[in-house]
Amino acid sequence: LAVYLDKKNVRYICGELQNFRATDKISEAFLLAMNGLSYPDTYFTVHSDSLPALIARHTTTLSYPFILKAVDGSAGQDNHLITNEQELLSIIESSELAYMVQNFIPNDGDHRVIVLGFEPKLSFKRTRADESTHLNNTSQGALASLTDLVSYDAAVLHDSVKAAQLVSREIAGVDVLFDKNTGEHYILEVNASPQLATGAFLDEKRKILDEYFTSILEA
Repeated sequence: LAVYLDKKNVRYICGELQNFRATDKISEAFLLAMNGLSYPDTYFTVHSDSLPALIARHTTTLSYPFILKAVDGSAGQDNHLITNEQELLSIIESSELAYMVQNFIPNDGDHRVIVLGFEPKLSFKRTRADESTHLNNTSQGALASLTDLVSYDAAVLHDSVKAAQLVSREIAGVDVLFDKNTGEHYILEVNASPQLATGAFLDEKRKILDEYFTSILEA
């Protein structure tokens, strides 16, 4: 709310709310979207049992299939591709989690850009092993391949850095998704713990971390 009111030049009390920290997916999503980054259309209600009614009111902009994911989820957990209302009800009726809904963006995988000190340092593409899942997380079995930073359009790297700056994360893994039909890119998330000590490409991760910390010590 503080971010929204600031953008609308509306006064509120107390001003300390300007210094809030994005603590979950919805607060981060709002911060990124309100600052002009390309972010998937997102819908949210505090009470998950209100989601069917919310979706029914937005049929012109939201349709099946869509993504349903827990606001505080991580590593692809509590993240679902919903194809009909029965699937939606079966999940929210048996869960006490808060969920957000996003339009499904057709893709051939996603990209993680490692940003250190607000500079892009490493990137790799994550591709799901097969079409039995929509998840591109390596923790969920996806395959990873290194990509060259120069292969990205300048806008992609600019937005990745801007996303990290907005949440004030000097060490961040920015997840980027490309619509395979239009080529448009979307910022999905700014990970505070981007698996720098685990997962794929450990040698490359150690190298960029060593260079980053050395640059700080020598500054």
